[in-house]
Amino acid sequence: WDTLNEVCKEDLVPLKGLYATYHTDGFEIVGVNLDPDKSAVAPYLTQNAVKWPQIHEPGGPEKGLAADFGIMVTPTMFIVDREGKVLNRNATIADLKTTLAEKLAKK
Repeated sequence: WDTLNEVCKEDLVPLKGLYATYHTDGFEIVGVNLDPDKSAVAPYLTQNAVKWPQIHEPGGPEKGLAADFGIMVTPTMFIVDREGKVLNRNATIADLKTTLAEKLAKK
């Protein structure tokens, strides 16, 4: 994700809701920020009350983790199960909702 991408901003509200609903059941988000300059990241996270862990990886999609994982655009979401198996490399909010409902639904 990056602080200037409008889709990232739009996804933040439903992500926060899913995190609030499913975090106690084991759902975790790890954000990987690709802003060229780290200085905008902390204020953005504070302003938007983002509570999950973050990694700052400068360089955009051309370098580092983004290049290693084949990230071409932001946002890109991976869904990984408890055993570390990648279930989806290009998930949408809808995919995430469905997967969480199936895997972590409260009984």
